[in-house]
Amino acid sequence: MMPKEYPPYQTAYEYFQNWQLAGVWERLHETLRGEVPEAAGRARKPSTGIIDSQTVKTTEQGEVRRYDGGKKIRGCKRHLVVDFLGLLLVVGVHSAGIQDRDGA
Repeated sequence: MMPKEYPPYQTAYEYFQNWQLAGVWERLHETLRGEVPEAAGRARKPSTGIIDSQTVKTTEQGEVRRYDGGKKIRGCKRHLVVDFLGLLLVVGVHSAGIQDRDGA
């Protein structure tokens, strides 16, 4: 579902994969995690982390699916830790049956 002004999705995906294997995305995030807070007049290193989770439905193809009793959803759970500006620090994906304290 790539817009027409972009190359075919196979080309875009190949670039994405190559950059992922070369560590480009990780270096980009590391750079932004320091420069964005500094530009906002804050310290480069985060002093606070905020964690939250989200349970999402998944298909039955290969993933470990569990039931989240609190949300009444069968699927997986994403745990994210962000800094005070909302920049990603850590992402974890688990089965939906895991408790939030364990995911943290």
